Amino acid sequence: MTQAVSLRREEGFWSTFVLLFVVTLGLLGVGAHKAIMSEGPNIARNVTALQAAYSADGGAYLAIRAISRGKMGNFEGTTFDVAGADVTMDTTKGSKIGYPDLLITCNTKLTVNASKGGFDRSIQVWSWTRLPLSQMAVLSAGVVTNIVARDSAGAVNSQAQVQNAKAVNIPLAGALNALSTSQGHNQSVTPWSPAAGYPSASFYNAGTTPNVTHVSGDMSLAAGRTIYGIFVVEGSVTMATGSQVIGVIYCPNNSAVTINNPPAAVSVTGGIITGGTVTATASSTVRNNMTYMTVFSRYLNTLPDNAIMYSNGWTFSQ
Repeated sequence: MTQAVSLRREEGFWSTFVLLFVVTLGLLGVGAHKAIMSEGPNIARNVTALQAAYSADGGAYLAIRAISRGKMGNFEGTTFDVAGADVTMDTTKGSKIGYPDLLITCNTKLTVNASKGGFDRSIQVWSWTRLPLSQMAVLSAGVVTNIVARDSAGAVNSQAQVQNAKAVNIPLAGALNALSTSQGHNQSVTPWSPAAGYPSASFYNAGTTPNVTHVSGDMSLAAGRTIYGIFVVEGSVTMATGSQVIGVIYCPNNSAVTINNPPAAVSVTGGIITGGTVTATASSTVRNNMTYMTVFSRYLNTLPDNAIMYSNGWTFSQ
């Protein structure tokens, strides 16, 4: 009798335990269902917001490409679909359009708007086009100080000089270094000081092939010396009084070009392209030579020579 009572008590205990367990699971299930139902819309909203953001980004890149190819008219003022979002692109043109962090004036402001499920994303891109690379005298990623840029005819031309550029580090295609090696012009001593008339008193090595010298360190040009060709300098460049380069100075790194020539002197006839600064102690002249710069541009991975386009100042607003 006692054993039967004990078994019934144990059965009652386990029945109560199982009941409480089932009720608890049920409550947990209800809570989980409510949580999923409440979070579901939030997740969907986040996905929609991301779609609007990415669609605006995609539209901006598409527009930059269209502008660089002169085909923005195909998209101007038209609403079109990008990944399920409605995207519009418009440009405002005029030399007075500026971006506060730049020292040069923009001529195109691109606005891209994307709308998706009540979420709006707007991107503004300030951009400008400059002269072809063949017509450049100075193209610098840094600040240019005391340099007078002249075109190939000798006239002062501010458009032939760009500072704080965003697309200066043009990657070598390998051909320039290969030419330097084949011509026996590689220089590893730093600072390297070329002799007067180096390497052959001519921009050209043979026919239309330029003289190319690859300098792995710094280059220091002594007073009164003139050198010729394309100089790919990994380090800095210093030019003393009365020195001159007939050709192109190309510094692909964040290297400084320092010119110590008097105001009337033409320090470079050709062009300077550098990832660093260009500084002169007086108002020294850099004069473009379209022929030399055209030859130089043949060996680089860059945009076609009909335009150089830079973009900067992406501002996002939701």
